[in-house]
Amino acid sequence: MDLAKIVDEAILQRTKSEPRHYIGASGIGKTCSRAIWYDYHAVEGMELTAQEERTMEIGRRLEGMVIDYIMAAGFKVEVATQENDHLLCYDKNLSIFRGHMDGLLYIGETLPVVLEIKTAKAERFEKYAKEEGGVKVWSPVYYAQVQSYMGMRGLNDTLFCVINKNNSDWRMEWVKYDDIFYHELKIKASLIAESENPPDKINNSPWYYACQRCKYKKICHSEVKQ
Repeated sequence: MDLAKIVDEAILQRTKSEPRHYIGASGIGKTCSRAIWYDYHAVEGMELTAQEERTMEIGRRLEGMVIDYIMAAGFKVEVATQENDHLLCYDKNLSIFRGHMDGLLYIGETLPVVLEIKTAKAERFEKYAKEEGGVKVWSPVYYAQVQSYMGMRGLNDTLFCVINKNNSDWRMEWVKYDDIFYHELKIKASLIAESENPPDKINNSPWYYACQRCKYKKICHSEVKQ
């Protein structure tokens, strides 16, 4: 009996989910608008392997651990539950632009702040720890994600935390809301949603760095007309 294979198959069955018909805050910062268009139109891409699913689950569980530590320090955190629609947020004027936050952190009597937690391998974490420009330079995708949450919820601050998966080191950064940047993201989301056809490829080679790990690599770079 190949128990590992049986468990892997069970993992893949458990993690299947319905396609989402909206443009997500977690993806709006991608450089490739074509990939975002594929997401929005629920185009079937390459599925994650069982190992990749396990890696993602480790990340989710570590994020929960960080929230537990923050709460243990005496801070109130609203976490995603069925009752609060898993902290769904969306733009009031563009309802197809939405996302789900990790948490809302309450400090004193002021408005809550967005709480966003990420995990990273040691090498990537070290790049972030040394990056003077913070998350805005280190990961434009993550920066766009938190700006989207703040814009959708009308909040001014995010506590962005990254934890090193190799040695549990972490770094926390305060990110301020940028209204101009958020409106640029809304325009981008609107243009992608209104487009009947997928935008141009970011590069014609499937070996381009941004294409190599994209789940739409095969369909995007096939000879079939998109």
